[in-house]
Amino acid sequence: MGTKIIIRGSGFAPTGNDIAFTHPKIDFQGRNIAYLNHVSSSDGKTLSFNLPDALGACAYSRLNQNETCPEIGILLPKGVAQISVVNKNGTSNSLTFTVK
Repeated sequence: MGTKIIIRGSGFAPTGNDIAFTHPKIDFQGRNIAYLNHVSSSDGKTLSFNLPDALGACAYSRLNQNETCPEIGILLPKGVAQISVVNKNGTSNSLTFTVK
């Protein structure tokens, strides 16, 4: 936790990118996915963030107008997770990521 992570790719929005973490030990309302929200990209090709210990329940970039999301801190379990980027352009391919 706290480690700086850099994701390189394309199609990132200037603001409003959500990093999706899928892990079998995450369980929020029957889903095994949680999000780090509001990650910015200055060049559309790079996302940089510090790995948090708690995540959100929704991809804010995909909420409909006037839709709300519960304010909850979902703990990121250790072990192998899949990560992907979600934004107004869609969802990226996922990659394997290990949380130690």
